[in-house]
Amino acid sequence: MKVLFVSEYWEPHGQGGGEISAAMLARALVKNGIDVHVLTSTFPGAMRYERKEGVAIHRALTTSTTPTGVFASIKRMITFPRSVRAQLTH
Repeated sequence: MKVLFVSEYWEPHGQGGGEISAAMLARALVKNGIDVHVLTSTFPGAMRYERKEGVAIHRALTTSTTPTGVFASIKRMITFPRSVRAQLTH
């Protein structure tokens, strides 16, 4: 079985409750023999692909570099859904 998580932020950039819970679930699934992949946003200096604790992390999405502030929120509302759509139909 394969599982794909799509998350705007992921370790080390995701520090909210949703990201922490998803990372814990991903690691638990790997321990149970599940092939886990994460599609998440890329940031300056981040590797485009890596495997951490058995979880395959693909950084190919676009979003704001910070989840706070009015302008960052507007950018996120526009760019993130478009990048998800582009990657999943690609």
